[in-house]
This record gives sequence, C-alpha cells and structure tokens, in this order.
Amino acid sequence: MTRPATWFLFLSCIALAGCRDDSGPSTGGDTGDAQDTVGDTIDDLADSSGELNEDADTGIDVRADAADVADVADVPDSADASDVGDGGDAVDAGDTADATDAGDAEDTGDATDTDTGGVVFDPSQVPENPEHFPYGVQAGAMRSDSVLLWTWVESFTSVEVLIWDADTGEIAARRTIARGPDGYTHAAVDGLQAGTFYEYAFALPVSADTWSGRSAVGAFRSALAPGVSEPLLIGATSCTNWSQAPWDAVGRIADRPIDLFIHTGDQVYNDDAVTRAEYRESWIEGLTDPGYLAVHHATGHYTTWDDHEVTNNFDPSTMNQTRLEVARESFFEAMPIEPGPGGGIWNSFRWGDTAEFFVLDCRSERIPDDDIYISREQMDWLKAGLSNSDAHFKIVLNSVPITNMPIWYVSAGDRWEGYDSQRDELLDHITDTPIPNVWFLSGDFHIGMVTRLEPDGPRSNMYEIAVGPGGNIGAGSTLSLLPTPAGQFLFHTTSLQPAVSTWLEFDPEGDRVRVTFEDDGDVLYDEWLSQ
Repeated sequence: MTRPATWFLFLSCIALAGCRDDSGPSTGGDTGDAQDTVGDTIDDLADSSGELNEDADTGIDVRADAADVADVADVPDSADASDVGDGGDAVDAGDTADATDAGDAEDTGDATDTDTGGVVFDPSQVPENPEHFPYGVQAGAMRSDSVLLWTWVESFTSVEVLIWDADTGEIAARRTIARGPDGYTHAAVDGLQAGTFYEYAFALPVSADTWSGRSAVGAFRSALAPGVSEPLLIGATSCTNWSQAPWDAVGRIADRPIDLFIHTGDQVYNDDAVTRAEYRESWIEGLTDPGYLAVHHATGHYTTWDDHEVTNNFDPSTMNQTRLEVARESFFEAMPIEPGPGGGIWNSFRWGDTAEFFVLDCRSERIPDDDIYISREQMDWLKAGLSNSDAHFKIVLNSVPITNMPIWYVSAGDRWEGYDSQRDELLDHITDTPIPNVWFLSGDFHIGMVTRLEPDGPRSNMYEIAVGPGGNIGAGSTLSLLPTPAGQFLFHTTSLQPAVSTWLEFDPEGDRVRVTFEDDGDVLYDEWLSQ
C-alpha cells in the first residue's frame, strides 16, 4: 500500500524524535548538563575494598572483605542527597567520592556464616514483615556456585540471609550481614550447588533457629556446571515507560518456569531525576511495580542499562559528570549487579556448555566525536570472550540494536550503525573467525522484533531479538507501521501492542532457539530459529 507523502513525512518526524516522549513522575530539577569532558566514566575502579566505611544511618563500621568483589559504601541519606542544581552545579551534600561506588556494590560488609547442618527452613512459619522489607528482594550475578542477593531493610543493624533448596527446604547457606548504607543491602553468597533451584529470604533472627520476621521469598537458579548441556528457558524485556504502568506483561513472564530473566535496558525512566534522592525515588517506584516484583521474586536476572536509567539519549562525553556518576551509583545500588572486569556494567556469565551471556554497556563509554561506541577495553574483552567461549550459544545483551535497519529508520547515530568502524570490527571478528551461534538481544526501539543483522551476506546468518517492550508506545511503535524487508525482518510488534512478554528457549542439542512473543495470552510469534 502506498501512503501519501505527508503521512510518510509525519512518521519520519516522529522517528527523528527517537525515544523522547517518555513522560514520567516529575521530580523536578533542571538537567543543566555542563559541557564537561570525560573519559570512560564507567571504567574507574572502586576504592580499595579494605577501606573502613561508616553506615550513614546506623553508625555501624563496615569493613569490606578483600576477597569480596564489591561493597556498597557511604551513600548519603536521601535527606542529604546530591543536588546537581541548575546549570550543572556540583553535588551539594553528598560528594561523589563518598557515594555508592559501582565497583563496590556486591557485599555490604562483614558477614558471619552459620553452619546449616541439614536444617530445614519453612518460610510459612516465619511472618513476612513488609514494613521492614518494603521493596522486595532480587537475585543477580548467578554463577554455578554463587549469587548476589539484594533487599532494602528498615532500621535493623544486621539481618540474616538464608538460602534453601527449593525442593527439600534444606538450608544451603546462611549468613548474618550488616544492613547496607541507607538500607540498600547486598549479600554475596557462595558455596552453592550448580544448576540448582533455590529459594531465599532475608530474616530478623531472635535466636539460632528462630526469626521474628522475614522479607518476601525470592527464587533463583544457580548457573549450570561446566560440562553440562541442557535447554534454558529465558524471560526477557525492555522499555517500561511510566505511561504504561502497571507493567503486567513483565509479570506474566514469570508465569512460565524460566531459568533466568534478562533486561536489556530502559527499566525505569529517570529523565527528570537529577539528585540522588530523585534517582532513588524513581528506582523504588519502578522496582515495586507488581510486574517487576513478580518476575524478580520468581527468578534471578542479568541486567544492563540503556539511556533512560540516566536520562534520554545522554551523551557521556558532554553531560554533567556528577549527574552521570549519581545515576551510575543509583543503578548499582538498586539492583544486584556484579561489577565486571572493567569495574562497570560489562560482564559475562557462563551456564555450563549451553550458553555464555555477555552483558554490554552500550551507553556510558561513547565518545561520538571519536567514533567510539564502546571503549577499547570493552571491545577487546568482548572479542576475546567470544573467541574463547566454547559454550554452544553466545548471547549478547546489547541494549541498542546492532541490526542494519532500513534507510528510513533515522537516528542511526544513536545505535551501532552510527559507529561503522566498531560495528564492522565486531561483526567481522565473528564472521571471519568464525564464531558460531552468536545471538544478540536488545531493546530501546519500543518494539519487539526478530531480525537478521543484514539482508544478505555472511551477517544475514546472525539473528537479533529486540525483547519486549514491557510497556511503551511512541516513536518505535509508530515506525513499526513503515515497511520492512520481509526476508530480513521476520517479525515485529505494532503500535497496537505496547506491552508484550518475550521468552527464548536455547536448545543446544537441537542447535536451535525458540522465540515467543505474547500479548496477554495471544501468541504473536512462536518460531524455532537456527543459524
């Protein structure tokens, strides 16, 4: 069908707006992005983990264990939150150097292990205390023998974290940990069995085997052991805009027995946040949405960020550096994110012989004037990781699509296509080596889609799945009305489908991937793909 030129021009104008609708809870404050010059902000490593930190609320001294990957350090109380102010003023009452360090986000301090001795824990015998644990629980950074757990706890100076076998109830790990700064509490727990379904809770101990209350119960599966190959069922989403809350499509992901959950970015829309208090308020509002509570309580997750976790289409080389740092710290503070080898978001997680997940940071290392999309350190790490991985599937959490979009899909400068040299470097490395079964998962566009990276040539054998959206409308959905090459674009949602649920089943024995999109029970797409 041929559309009138005026209609095409209208749609193109919307496309130029990119992701700029995104109305959210207004928290005030002028962004005032100063034209500061920055290197790779995410790459600054944390302070030494042996430093002594003082909890701002409780006054507890928390000495980080040197073996821990990270520690949540001195986050100012919300009442003394960072104030960037108009015109990019400096932080007013919470100097960035004293804030939560992304490289110190894993463990809240000294932890005491308790001998489990075959004890069975029955959570139904301990009352849930939502007044003390109001924001639920999360599990992340799952490895074959460890996990990073998260909660927010009110008042108490210490809590006990318990992990038990989901089938038998037998306690697998038990630790007493200090309450994290301002209540944001992370607990790194090791000594787990690979490929096991666990449940967990944070509890308030009275005696050795008595508790006065607990958090909500969460669940996760530890990663598969080396040498194990079996199918994995993954739930995934992106782009949850306030205008579409509550995000029921996200919650429905947990209706299936998924092994883990993936988020490719734009989890909360922090565009109006400037101070630490405003970022915290936005994160808590998002995390306590019933959809996110459901999926976070049902399984563990790997998560990256896109632009809206900071602000819309931010340029890290020009924006106010204090605001960027506060946004970064708030991201690590609000979730169980294990800092990667560069001290930031990018990291990898192996699930036996089935899959290896590569979590990228495609936002905060950009230097547009130098044609840098991701840092040289991240690029070298990714290429080496893909080359060295003998996992059947190499799954890249990409945030912004790497697909060669049709010419009418403008704003190429906001995705891989605007950085041709680095895009070619990565894709040529994959095809020339060659590295089989590299699959890209992305978001950002406000549409769900299944594409081949290129319409023809060796790159046409690689697929990208834009997961979700969990709840969004606007430019991306409107652009879905425009024509796409049928041989390259196998599926995409429409403007009538602003919130869909996505599942992916990776089957190593069949050498295939099943991709499913549903809209409140209606199947939109359900196909097996192979490279």
